[in-house]
Amino acid sequence: MDDYGIMYLQRNGSEAINDLLLHPARIQPEFPGDQYQIDGTRLNIPFLNEEGRPDIFILVALIDVYSNKIMGYTLTKSENFDSYYQVISQSVKETGFLPAEILSDNLPRIEK
Repeated sequence: MDDYGIMYLQRNGSEAINDLLLHPARIQPEFPGDQYQIDGTRLNIPFLNEEGRPDIFILVALIDVYSNKIMGYTLTKSENFDSYYQVISQSVKETGFLPAEILSDNLPRIEK
């Protein structure tokens, strides 16, 4: 790296480093089904569960990065392996194939 590159990194910090790194999610897929992304998010809409206690739903969604189409989703009470499996299975039933790549975060909230 030349002096200009080092100076650019020093001035712009983590933003410059992020610009230099080729993260898989930043590479635009060429075709539908090349890359899907899956994640769960908490919906802040409370409801009363079977025990009468307040609870929330988790939305797990699978998105085709090329088209931004939602390929599958589910509402669940906990983000777990079964909910991810259900969403991927739903997509395979609809499309007839698995994507070339499925990206996710580090799945810290996955419960067994």
